[in-house]
Amino acid sequence: MLAVTFAIVWSFASLGAVEAQAQTRAHPGAKGACGHIRPAPSIEVTRAEPKLVYHNDRNASALRSLQKNKMPGMNGDGWRMAGLTRGEFRFRLKTRARVYRRTTGGFCAALHDVQVGLGYETLDVYVVDRYSPGSCEYESILEHEKRHVDVFRRIEAQYVPMIVERIQKKAQQMGALPVAAENIAADRLQDELRRMVTPLLKEMEVMERHENAKLDTPEAYREEQKRCQKW
Repeated sequence: MLAVTFAIVWSFASLGAVEAQAQTRAHPGAKGACGHIRPAPSIEVTRAEPKLVYHNDRNASALRSLQKNKMPGMNGDGWRMAGLTRGEFRFRLKTRARVYRRTTGGFCAALHDVQVGLGYETLDVYVVDRYSPGSCEYESILEHEKRHVDVFRRIEAQYVPMIVERIQKKAQQMGALPVAAENIAADRLQDELRRMVTPLLKEMEVMERHENAKLDTPEAYREEQKRCQKW
């Protein structure tokens, strides 16, 4: 059996992640409501370039333990784990807020800067250790797993520009927001950005699962088995 496992790892300030520590800068003099404040936040985007790492030192049991996304009906008797591709799409969001004290009470919070980091940092491709590089079985498994790698890269290329565009648009359009206290300013602003991007991240995850599942079917495995004699 060949397989894939993936996850989207999110880091937000409101979750207390180290990468997303909220910071504020206080400025006096804001009057009344916050609508008159026109923030112009800086937005920095860092996209990870995935490193492809190949492994041929684990047995079938070890590969099975690495598998996160189980395939119903294909993990019991009759199927042996032969290959696996693992990928974690990492999304990090860090914000800083500029805070204005309102003369009528409370504060106005405006984005000062936004830092976004996203992408696959590593894609790990495993071929079970019973097959040596150069053997028919090894090359067949590797070819299959490379198709999973292509799925990861294709969907990443499709969704990353949409995620970045959504964040940039929201950050640039979002004005200052009223908050009750300075120490919740960055989290309040980040909640707005998070609500905009979370549905897209979930959609990406569903698409990853759907497209990879097309490769991992009993029919596909039977075709793979026909290529070699020493399974």
